[in-house]
Amino acid sequence: MLDRLLLLAGPPFGPALFRGVEARLHTLAPSLRVESLGVPLGDGPPFAPEAAGALIFAHGLAIPAALRSGAGALILSNGPITRLDPATRALAALGPALLPLLHPALWLRWLHSSAGLRRAVANPYAMDRDTVAALCGAPVAGHEGRRRVAAYLRWLPSAVPGPAPECPTWALWGDEDALYPTSEADVFDARAGGGRVAWLPGGRFAHPEELPWTVADAVLSRARELAMPGADALPTAAMSRSAGRRAGSTTSAN
Repeated sequence: MLDRLLLLAGPPFGPALFRGVEARLHTLAPSLRVESLGVPLGDGPPFAPEAAGALIFAHGLAIPAALRSGAGALILSNGPITRLDPATRALAALGPALLPLLHPALWLRWLHSSAGLRRAVANPYAMDRDTVAALCGAPVAGHEGRRRVAAYLRWLPSAVPGPAPECPTWALWGDEDALYPTSEADVFDARAGGGRVAWLPGGRFAHPEELPWTVADAVLSRARELAMPGADALPTAAMSRSAGRRAGSTTSAN
């Protein structure tokens, strides 16, 4: 039986990415066991959390770790399934030169810029300096954390595409993400035999920060279908496809 929900964030984000999602889940289903984590969680592959008996919601660059975690069930969201985005691949190729760039003075300044996370949200002003620091500062606050983030980023090119999921798996995808567009989720859906993708209309890469209630309601709906203890609240918002999506694609994650 699945007994807990793990919200798993990948670089550049720490677990604070899920602060709104977690608050909503605690309000709707206070008895549901929920934990927010960030990868990397160790010094080397597979960088996977202890996930036996867990439903993992894996966002972004956490997906490769989640696929190797032994989770009881997975929800994948806007990250690498078949390919790694060019920015992460370029960072990984820097080798030893990557570590100095992860110092908060440089890393957070770049993430706050127009070339960074402002393109990862629908409202660029949502990624002000304080928000970027809150969401992305913890993983690189100390030298040890930066070393582990660098190790994880260097590992990613060899980890994507990852292994086929061995547990029930769905995708919850922001449909306006330029970094990991809808085609990435469509490939997963084709491999899964269809009916495995739910779309977040207007969602971009950092959608858990901009759309926390919608994300929480969708994840809770899946937890209820899996009969997880404590997931007995009825979400108030249904998952749906935006009007701009092409006809004939999956409209829900059943």
